[in-house]
Amino acid sequence: MTAWKHVPGSVQAIAEKHLNESGLAQRADLAALDVSVRDGLTAKGLIINTTEPTSFRNKLNESGYYKEVRSKYGEGAWRLLEEYAGALG
Repeated sequence: MTAWKHVPGSVQAIAEKHLNESGLAQRADLAALDVSVRDGLTAKGLIINTTEPTSFRNKLNESGYYKEVRSKYGEGAWRLLEEYAGALG
């Protein structure tokens, strides 16, 4: 991060813009791949079970995992995570 501080603000803005766009494009590609693979496996007779995430989230909360992650990565990252995943604990 020290080197990043020495990069001019205009260059940082360009890099951040393209990195963010690439991240969103990667997510879209992975979502499409997930559907494609799931459909292909289902067509071959594989039964795919889906789960309700609430019980997993409850266990992670009870174990202190969310508290640890929140303190490790900070409030900003935590807010972004909850923005997309919903309230975690």
